[in-house]
Amino acid sequence: PEMRVLEATTNNSSAYQSLLREYLTNCEDATKNAYTKFLDPYTKNLSVAIYNLEKYVIVGLQHDVAGALNRFKNITLKSCKDHPSIFDINATLSRNIVSRGDTVVQSTRSATSKGSIKLLSPNVAEFDEDLQNLVKAYTVEDEVIYEHAVRLYKEQAGFGVYT
Repeated sequence: PEMRVLEATTNNSSAYQSLLREYLTNCEDATKNAYTKFLDPYTKNLSVAIYNLEKYVIVGLQHDVAGALNRFKNITLKSCKDHPSIFDINATLSRNIVSRGDTVVQSTRSATSKGSIKLLSPNVAEFDEDLQNLVKAYTVEDEVIYEHAVRLYKEQAGFGVYT
């Protein structure tokens, strides 16, 4: 956050870019194609990661937290419909997801300011060319996974609708 304050007050992202470049270079094992590694921690294979995403993940997107949490609730309720405590499960999920969803959305909205300074996250397109290329190289597989996740999110829209 301090680098974001510095950039916001000076309108200069060179220190931020320098730190990012150093972090990416020194922590390549942790940062390069992180979604691929998360979805396939053993072989780190893009095809396996996409398979795991399709088979095992209820996709939620950060820009639609309330919708993602509601989808999770609906899928959970549908898959547990024969559970002897389904009414209690429904009541608990309905109460907790709504309150947590509002909290998440609220904290996301306020996380962009510190005091009276609006924090900025630089756009990759504003970085120097070498850093842009480094970021692109480190996220090439993750971009494929993200596009796949967006498509799955749209496809899964009707999954688990609890009636």
